[in-house]
Amino acid sequence: MTDIKVVVGANFGDEGKGLMTDYFCHNATSKNKTCIVVMSNGGAQRGHTVNLLDGKKHVFNHFGSGTFVGADTYCPSEFILNPMQFVKELEDLQQLLVRMPIVYVETLCRWSTPYDMIINQIVEAARGDKKHGSCGMGIWETVYRWSVQPDLYTIYEFNKLPDILKVSHLKRIRDEWLPRRLKEHGVVDVPSEWKDIVASDFLIQNFIEDVRIFCEKTRRVVRPILQTYDTVVFESGQGLLLDENMTFYGDNTTPSNTGIFNACKRINTQFDSANVEFCYVTRTYMTRHGVGRFVTECDKANINPNMFDETNITNPFQDNLRYGELNIDNLKLRVENNLLNATGLKFDHTASIAVTHTNEHQFDYSQLRTKIIDGVYTSDTRTRESVKIFTEF
Repeated sequence: MTDIKVVVGANFGDEGKGLMTDYFCHNATSKNKTCIVVMSNGGAQRGHTVNLLDGKKHVFNHFGSGTFVGADTYCPSEFILNPMQFVKELEDLQQLLVRMPIVYVETLCRWSTPYDMIINQIVEAARGDKKHGSCGMGIWETVYRWSVQPDLYTIYEFNKLPDILKVSHLKRIRDEWLPRRLKEHGVVDVPSEWKDIVASDFLIQNFIEDVRIFCEKTRRVVRPILQTYDTVVFESGQGLLLDENMTFYGDNTTPSNTGIFNACKRINTQFDSANVEFCYVTRTYMTRHGVGRFVTECDKANINPNMFDETNITNPFQDNLRYGELNIDNLKLRVENNLLNATGLKFDHTASIAVTHTNEHQFDYSQLRTKIIDGVYTSDTRTRESVKIFTEF
């Protein structure tokens, strides 16, 4: 029977999903069980940090956060591939001397080009004080381009094309799609600081090489393989409040299902027997990296003036990390509503809440008592060793 964990961010992201994925994967591999992480939504805009006691640290984007402990990675059709980010992260992980995981990729995955990212960054800059808070990875642009003009090639098919056809395909996106898309956004021309980059043939050649490396270092999925692993961890990106259906937040969301919907669909179709746990992760307070509504926002000093976030640094797209109080009743309501997606699940399941950063802000665990929660994890440091679980709280 497969042991399945589904790790979900309960808020706006940055809750500690990397920590909990690392924890669950370590529990498996330390018992000599095989383990794989499914990147169940979004794309390489995720930034899930894993810290080890020996000082090693990595922010996972295109690889599962169980990589340090030997877990493999699975990119399902819902995940957006980014060969550029993949190659960069591959090089970073090789420097850390970790065992490189097997990375499985479903052929229906959409994939980003440099021009999706460029459009994203040009448009976000043009929005000025009305920007959406995008991270500049071109996720929305990739989704839109594939919905309007689906690429004729999977990433593996593209890699097998003669170079002349690869170049012509990318030039069509550059010379036809990019200016058209910019005008749709109200940007009449490529800004001067971007002209040389956009026109560069080196950008095209470098991207073609990144695609080659990506295809060389990954395995195309030709048959269901998840059930061959002892433990499967679905690692969601972003958080419930950024789900594409959260209309309350307008344009400041992400184009994917950030909860358990994708995992439930796959669990029902690819497993014969399973123990399933849905784990919703939150800090003892709330954060949001990017613009948009934040009902409980407050000054950082109201939470803890001395804490410091090493991962979510200030950047031109998302600005400063923002802080807010955690409304426990709203948290439980979000979890309860998201668990409705498990109504048709063919296996019994449990639900838990993982509370991270407990050393930074006081938290009353008794407030989490509810019929839908079977256990609570806590963590007061950045490493898996501090994770504890309580079934009575």
